[in-house]
Amino acid sequence: MVSSICVLVRKAPYGTEDAFAGLKLGLATIANGMETKIILTEDGVYNAMKNQNPEKIGMPLIVDAVNDLISLDVKIYCVEDHLKERGIKKEDLLEELVFIGEKEISDLSLGCDVVTSF
Repeated sequence: MVSSICVLVRKAPYGTEDAFAGLKLGLATIANGMETKIILTEDGVYNAMKNQNPEKIGMPLIVDAVNDLISLDVKIYCVEDHLKERGIKKEDLLEELVFIGEKEISDLSLGCDVVTSF
């Protein structure tokens, strides 16, 4: 039986629905009692930026899904190397993130029954 999942969010928050779907999957799995880990990697690190304003493109505010996960005590991991590559500063992100290096992606993933990527 599957009791834990690691969701890798690799896509930026807007332009496709991949990131939104990954975060919503995280909400569904935690609601069903699964241990859930979310890792923001590659362009997925943009999902945790404060002050998003997608109204002009008619998209929902994806950071709300991130905040919902945090309020349910789901750890949101963010790959620090990918932040640096994109010139994103930690002060531009939500405060509740756990920053990790690239090596920790595999360490966290190995501890889960299922790993999926969006």
